[in-house]
Amino acid sequence: MDRITGITVEHTSTGHPQFVRIDLRKHADFIPMLEKKGVELSPKQDSSKKPAVTCVPPRGYVTLEQFAEDTKRIINDYCDARDIH
Repeated sequence: MDRITGITVEHTSTGHPQFVRIDLRKHADFIPMLEKKGVELSPKQDSSKKPAVTCVPPRGYVTLEQFAEDTKRIINDYCDARDIH
């Protein structure tokens, strides 16, 4: 699989994936999915231009498996739309 700029997977010291960093300026198509999951995107209090992500407790918590499925679906759709394999 090709690397996608703007998406970075961070691993634990044992090599297991733990965090995914997504540059929302490059991948704005992730914003609706994050908002649907209860993540509120708001500007930082200081004058910085980078968006801050604040987790707001959703109406119903989403399991890690469901979040992973949604993320995988969005990444696959993104790759298919740009013919990246």
